[in-house]
Amino acid sequence: MAMTTSHDVLESRFHPTRLRPGYSVDEVDDFLDRCRATLDHYETGGTAAAVSLTKTSGTGGLLTAAEVRTVTFPTTRWREGYAMEEVDDLLDQVDSALVRWETVAR
Repeated sequence: MAMTTSHDVLESRFHPTRLRPGYSVDEVDDFLDRCRATLDHYETGGTAAAVSLTKTSGTGGLLTAAEVRTVTFPTTRWREGYAMEEVDDLLDQVDSALVRWETVAR
């Protein structure tokens, strides 16, 4: 399987949920924006050290694989949400890509 890219994240779509649990659309969209920015950082030659620097400087925009692995989202039932399994599948792919980038872009 090819490594997930920032473009893949940008183009991702999820089935909506209604009257059953789903992830909060706004929370997922905001987090995926950060995933996309982090992948773009690596794809354009950025380093893992620069990602760490955003953590110590308090800007917090870029993510680590560990943050992707441990993120949780509020769930919805009565409002439209995103299909949880589909979001989780994409985040697994982003996690795998970031693990690879963190290894090679030191």
